[in-house]
Amino acid sequence: MTTTTPALDDHQYRADVSSAKAAARAYYDTDTELMSDTSYDELLAGIAAYEAANPDSVIEHGLFSDVAAGTSTGGTVTYDGPMISLDKVTDLAEIEAFAERIAAAGGTVSIEPKFDGMAFNSRYDNGGSAQPGSS
Repeated sequence: MTTTTPALDDHQYRADVSSAKAAARAYYDTDTELMSDTSYDELLAGIAAYEAANPDSVIEHGLFSDVAAGTSTGGTVTYDGPMISLDKVTDLAEIEAFAERIAAAGGTVSIEPKFDGMAFNSRYDNGGSAQPGSS
């Protein structure tokens, strides 16, 4: 499923960043959902498209770079290395292309559903969990 994101002007871009930050804050720190996951993903896609087309107008917001979009007051966990993410895929062809790239490199892949917004990282020392963390 591919969606078309309408072009934004500077005013709408700033409003959308504010809306996305508010939705992320509600999602991570309360039991209130301000918008559906699909609406949030579409909002972020529009923000990303605007930023790609208008790099001189980008404002600092943390939506794509910070844990919990930079909004959570849940505390800080320092990791030895970055928690990397895969690109979002929206159809079977993209999933198959990803699996084929892994197989071509000699790897194996197991594909399972992911709960949106969930990530887990754990460091082990001497066979025991030393630093579990989620985002």
